[in-house]
Amino acid sequence: MATTDIEWTDATWNPVVGCTVVSPGCTNCYAMRMAARLEAMGQAKYRDVTRPSDGRYVWTGAVRCDEASLRLPLRWRKPRFVFVNSMSDLFHEEVPESFIRRVWKTMTAARWHTFQVLTKRPERMREVVRRLDFLPNVWLGTSVENADYLWRLVELRATPAAVRFASFEPLLGPVDAVDLDGIHWAIVGGESGPAARPTRIDWVREIRDRCDDQGVAFFFKQWGGPQKKKAGRELDGRTWDGRPAPATNCWQGTSAVDLPARGGATIRRAMTVQSFRWAPGDPPPLIEQHSKAKLTVLRSYLRAYFDRLAVNPSREEFRLDLIDGFAGGGTFTDGRETLSGTPLIMIEEAEAAQKRLNRGRSKPLRFDFRYYFTDANCLHVRRLRAALEERGWADEERVIVRNRRFEDEADSIIAEVKRRQPRAGRAIFVLDQTGFAQVRLNLVAGILEKLPAAEVILTLAADALMNHLAVTPEYVKAVAPLDLTESRIRELLRLKNDAGGRALAQRLLRDHIRNTTGATYDTPFFIRPQQSRRALWFLHLSRHPTARDVMIQRHWDISGTFEHYGSGGFGMLGWDALRSDDTLRLFRFEDLEARQLRKQLLNDMPAELHALVVEEPVTVQTMRHALANRTAARFSDLDDAVLALARVKEIDVLNAEGKGRSRTLRRLRADDRIAMPRTPVLRGLSLRR
Repeated sequence: MATTDIEWTDATWNPVVGCTVVSPGCTNCYAMRMAARLEAMGQAKYRDVTRPSDGRYVWTGAVRCDEASLRLPLRWRKPRFVFVNSMSDLFHEEVPESFIRRVWKTMTAARWHTFQVLTKRPERMREVVRRLDFLPNVWLGTSVENADYLWRLVELRATPAAVRFASFEPLLGPVDAVDLDGIHWAIVGGESGPAARPTRIDWVREIRDRCDDQGVAFFFKQWGGPQKKKAGRELDGRTWDGRPAPATNCWQGTSAVDLPARGGATIRRAMTVQSFRWAPGDPPPLIEQHSKAKLTVLRSYLRAYFDRLAVNPSREEFRLDLIDGFAGGGTFTDGRETLSGTPLIMIEEAEAAQKRLNRGRSKPLRFDFRYYFTDANCLHVRRLRAALEERGWADEERVIVRNRRFEDEADSIIAEVKRRQPRAGRAIFVLDQTGFAQVRLNLVAGILEKLPAAEVILTLAADALMNHLAVTPEYVKAVAPLDLTESRIRELLRLKNDAGGRALAQRLLRDHIRNTTGATYDTPFFIRPQQSRRALWFLHLSRHPTARDVMIQRHWDISGTFEHYGSGGFGMLGWDALRSDDTLRLFRFEDLEARQLRKQLLNDMPAELHALVVEEPVTVQTMRHALANRTAARFSDLDDAVLALARVKEIDVLNAEGKGRSRTLRRLRADDRIAMPRTPVLRGLSLRR
């Protein structure tokens, strides 16, 4: 074993030796002096990687891959932190990707170690690592010596890693208010050696304070200088040895939680619904009708989404990122045939759109799709990769498959989307979790905040959550990902047990989800599995009215599949139900319900509109926004009700300049205004005669 004096690791492993200078931090690199010393001691692999120059040793440019070193970590049985390539850079341009894959293979096999890979070439690391398996025992880092190289952190953030670390060593200048978002560990140190350049204490304090503010582990390695031991490693009277804990072992892909509940049982069953398993050699899992319904919604929505965004004939490029956070193995069976799962549906619909939308265009529309599929279970990932390869979609540049929990991967995916689409950030995230506690709502909030054009489709086992409501430490801990505090749980319990029943509690829960995630619009689908009959919520969350309207149309296009309760107005279960679903009729989005909805809107809209415009006119867009989350109506349904009320003079419709529009108007514009009528009439009378 190669023991080391480097304070933040236990051992070094050098399957590559030799390097080249890429930035000021390389000028006095200790590895050049050490390589010359090892060559003088007769170690053949260091021959000719350095040469003397002006009284010191510098790199010759030779980079050597050492086959004999590849399996060394497998001989070290005691778990340890291993610094990979202290004498080189694994992602040097002269290191073939095929050799990097062999290093990866060793780190996969030696899973009891934690490997720390540090590079000054994070741009190549990002590109290569995206094509490799995610390893929970591999930490990836980059060096930043001053503010000129902060761009390396941007590349690091976009790289999938169990732990991302930044080495501010040698620290040669201030790094200003460094952004450590997505970084888990910061190492700071001064330069050592005979020609060491000084490090100032205020530079170090600034990084330490940023770490403290952003919850990043901070490790101060040394002050450095010609006599580094004498200079020591204390900062403000103490040593700083922060280090992140090794990542949770996700080799087996288990992501459910076992928490003790009342009676000594567990609440795993309360937190999860049946989960699919893809095992080697087994046929695809049997799909239930409710899961099939979710896939039908997704396929229909993607098709409509592509068509809506490509409607502009002058559009030249269509760029979109599609993400499945719980990807599974790619395929199902219904007992008769093999069916595509979410990852395959995404690619199928994208490819079909490319052909469909380019028909009849004189200038072809360019499509730039990128796919990210994550799953914590390595067996699922293997099956998915096999399914992609079988269909000719094993394009590692476009289709990125990662064996990791989505919550651990989300930051790098968001960073990659922002890098590809700095302006639009258009993406669709499908988070088809089992149960209700695998996706943190603040994570969804982060997606919508950082990518305002993104949309999230989230599955939630709402009935399971409601059935097991309890103010116990175990339950409070279990629902922590939903940001449900003890006081909010008590409020849900009170509503559930009062006359309003579950409907009121569900309304509060849905409002809580929308407010916590920062979504402007949420469109809920209610699906009842045939076996458990416990309702699942399939929630579409977005900040865009068009996205909401396209998704609500899916209810009507796939009529009879989803169960809602209510009369069709503003009292629908899941929108704004005020009564128990025991007293409400089933609403199935068929022709009868469409007629019923139009009638109910005409009854309900006068009061809603008068409440909105009592002080001043509001735009049609404002009206849509105010009512959208409380009804199954499409915007066209709301507009039609407004026009009907305008025709009987219950309201006035004005243009953007405030002039009245014709009472025979057939279509509203978003900037039209709705106002109280100049001549008041008895509300609703004209429509009810």
